[in-house]
Amino acid sequence: MNAVQIRSAERALSVGTWLIVGGAMLFSILTVTPLMERH
Repeated sequence: MNAVQIRSAERALSVGTWLIVGGAMLFSILTVTPLMERH
């Protein structure tokens, strides 16, 4: 693998990681907020 491929793979991993983190945060906000409103 050359440097361009490595950089591209690192960018893809970084974007994928942030998408997962953002999705988990959104999911937790959407599920916890209604629970907190009930109490």
